[in-house]
Amino acid sequence: MNTPLPARKLPADDYGFLKLRGALEWEAAGKLPYKSLSICATLQFILIFCPLLPFNFGESADETPPVKRESMAPIFMSATSVRQKPKPMIQPSPELIVQQIPEPQSSAPSELAIDLSSLELSFADDISGFLPEVVRKYGGELALLDLQDKTIARYLMKPPYWEAQECVRDVSRRFRLIMEPSRKWEVFRTIAEKSGVDLAQYQASALFDAVFRRCLQSAIRDRALSGPRQTEIHVTAARLAFAPNQPCGVEVLEVTLASNN
Repeated sequence: MNTPLPARKLPADDYGFLKLRGALEWEAAGKLPYKSLSICATLQFILIFCPLLPFNFGESADETPPVKRESMAPIFMSATSVRQKPKPMIQPSPELIVQQIPEPQSSAPSELAIDLSSLELSFADDISGFLPEVVRKYGGELALLDLQDKTIARYLMKPPYWEAQECVRDVSRRFRLIMEPSRKWEVFRTIAEKSGVDLAQYQASALFDAVFRRCLQSAIRDRALSGPRQTEIHVTAARLAFAPNQPCGVEVLEVTLASNN
């Protein structure tokens, strides 16, 4: 077994001498200490990269300052935010409002009311046999009504053949022109002969819709207003004749007027 030799302790003077000799040898070999190397590296970095910096401390005051760059970011707006606001409505002036108010209408004869439900209607003899043509032209039909209840049709006859079809039909909503007496009308006499219906048991009538009713009211009103101007009157009766070339296929021959008092 080898026994380690005891370490040799150098005197203090020998340590100082060795440290001085190492420093001299480092300097003689051309090597710089670590701190010197750090300073040199810092100076080299400044000399190389300072010209590349966006500013220079040595520039004169009369040089143009660098252009300031502004950052831009897109702004997204909803569709409702870009809609134009509705233009405010222009309120008319008080003068215009007054002018727009219609003047109250007086109770002139042009407002003459015609109540066909209470009006007595009569017909001239249909010598030319225009009744079937008028009924066909204005979408009507012929009927034989119950004598006890004239809102019930027992027979209906439609163009173009006018064949009597037995039925029980509520015609209360139809506009009914009563053909009286029934045998006065050639078309009803022909129907009775073909079907064997006894006209004395029924009431002959022509059925129309509401459009025909309003047209007949207008025709009677025009005939009443065509005479001398009168006020406070109403129509009590009218005498008619079927005429296909007239409005509604009816000519108003005469009207009977009465005072409202």
